[in-house]
Amino acid sequence: MKRKRKNDIPEFKSLEEEREYWEARGPLAEGHKGTINRPKPKAAGKNK
Repeated sequence: MKRKRKNDIPEFKSLEEEREYWEARGPLAEGHKGTINRPKPKAAGKNK
């Protein structure tokens, strides 16, 4: 497995290696802390 410099995602030699990587680090991995996308409050008086 080699790491790419641009986006820090490694290059995989096999599909099995890639699957193991994403199972450990992906958004569905156990203990993964995700973020909630909340809308920004709109500025008052902007649309008058």
